[in-house]
Amino acid sequence: MIDIRLLESSLRAFHENDPLKCETVCRKILSEQIDHPLGGHLLAWSKMERKLPLTQIIEKLRTCPETKKARGIPARATLGWLLWNSGRTREAIVALTENLQREPERQDLQTLLGICLLSDNQHAAAAQILRCVVSQSPKNPVPRFHLAHAYLHLGQWQEGWAEWEKCRFDLPVHQAGPYDTLADKLWNGEDLSGKVIVIEGEQGFGDQIQFIRFAHCLRSKFDPAEIHFSCHPAISDLMQWTRILDSASGQILTEFDYYIPVMSLPHRCGARIGGNLYSDRYLFPQHRAVQKWQSLLPRKVNKLRIGICWRSAPMNESGSRKVEGVNFIKNQKSLKPGDLKLFLDSLQDRADIVSLQKDPSPEEISLLDSKNVYQPDIANFTDTAAIIELCDRIITIDTATAHLAGALGSDTRVLLPRGGDWRWTHAKDGASIWYPHTKLHRQTTDHIWDDPIDSAVKSALAS
Repeated sequence: MIDIRLLESSLRAFHENDPLKCETVCRKILSEQIDHPLGGHLLAWSKMERKLPLTQIIEKLRTCPETKKARGIPARATLGWLLWNSGRTREAIVALTENLQREPERQDLQTLLGICLLSDNQHAAAAQILRCVVSQSPKNPVPRFHLAHAYLHLGQWQEGWAEWEKCRFDLPVHQAGPYDTLADKLWNGEDLSGKVIVIEGEQGFGDQIQFIRFAHCLRSKFDPAEIHFSCHPAISDLMQWTRILDSASGQILTEFDYYIPVMSLPHRCGARIGGNLYSDRYLFPQHRAVQKWQSLLPRKVNKLRIGICWRSAPMNESGSRKVEGVNFIKNQKSLKPGDLKLFLDSLQDRADIVSLQKDPSPEEISLLDSKNVYQPDIANFTDTAAIIELCDRIITIDTATAHLAGALGSDTRVLLPRGGDWRWTHAKDGASIWYPHTKLHRQTTDHIWDDPIDSAVKSALAS
């Protein structure tokens, strides 16, 4: 049995984009269990991140001592995994399908094929194959996690949230939090009359902002005496202005009757498409911060002031202690420098552009300077919320800024990859079901941002 600390260390190195450390740890994993799939996958990734050509990596995997001793077991799965992690999803689907014809019993290949089908928007096909894996290995949390996402994509939220609850604490990347030891206080639908309940913000910033809306449901359906939010310190000041909480704190709370993770609220509240998603504006900027930025933002030159955000935060800065994705997912959501230039060119001289991006790179700063983009010194989410309030439109990728702008009721456009997150799958006439004033603009071709940028800019300037 592999030491769980080794697995956690390899995943941490992966998510922190440290290929040298990742390779070192993976070699330890493979020395203990030569056919361990995760060790093989991450070893391949560490080589890829050192910029070896893909074909060379695959050949090295086929000939390296670890793979030889494993009789090729990790190599085929790793090929599919590597293609998918390189954004070559359809090639990965072809490779995995061919391999499953030779080894139909391989559950790791079936799971990976299900993940790739999800990335390719083949949600029903993904659900079908992942259901088979879950039925054969009901204690394996990884295929169940992706089955939950398939159901959520399909709009089968009751099934999706139920599957999520079955696996969330058993995932290999789950990091125990301060409330996990309090199983007797985990709220499972008990009567809350006269009780104090704490919502634990265990997810990333975007999820904490999006799903705290269900505090409305707790209040209206279950009538607790008090609702407190134990959230990431970086958003605690912002959350003081929700008007649906008794308090929000970046500290661990101790005086309460029950707690519930924020991502469990939709399940406990019976969230469903067509039901009440509490979509009315539920966040408000701090008045003092708005006054501050009103005096700092340049006077308008054009009719519109548009705030923009084009890149996700690094995985270890997203506010989450339960990592659920991989680096390439964040990368495929972000605009590369060439895409950012196209974006800025389409807006230049047609609107006053304000950057909402935290920690832009030197290359990005140079580009922003050349396009006369105002770059405020944003210290925290309170600043970001105030600046969003002072903008006429927001155009952003799928990141916490999109959820913040949506929760503030801002007129927002979200740029999405072709295989987007389930949160943005369902839309009415291009409008998000979560945020009535948010419109979605999706790639038609993987990795090509021209169409969504063009349509989002035209929509923002026209409305």
